[in-house]
Amino acid sequence: MKQLVAIAVAVTGLAFLVSGCTQGTGKSKGGDKQLTVKAKESHSVKRGDKESIDVTVNRDGFDDDVTIAIENLPEGVTLQDTNMKIAKGEKSATFTLKAANDAKAVTDHPVKITGKSGDIKTAEATVKLTVKE
Repeated sequence: MKQLVAIAVAVTGLAFLVSGCTQGTGKSKGGDKQLTVKAKESHSVKRGDKESIDVTVNRDGFDDDVTIAIENLPEGVTLQDTNMKIAKGEKSATFTLKAANDAKAVTDHPVKITGKSGDIKTAEATVKLTVKE
């Protein structure tokens, strides 16, 4: 049985790496709860356009709301969403970035996505954002 679990974990991890995603995990002080935040590793947007970022959370040992933050956006790129929560019972949400017509063109700019819930240490994933002319 332990071998089957180990194989399942290895296959899941390999599939995640191949899929081009990034993730970060945070645990509660007692270690009985764990939060993982996942997002596609690379995104791009043209000036004047929008780009959606799908954020997925895995909760272990709890099922509360998770507050999401998207930080370190390039100059001229803004977050369009006001509700930055993934509600209790939900596993994912889509957030929208908008690049202004005069947004600074950048390649692989690191954008930090964090998730926080209660006493759980913040889970953090970094994605790369390219703004094209």
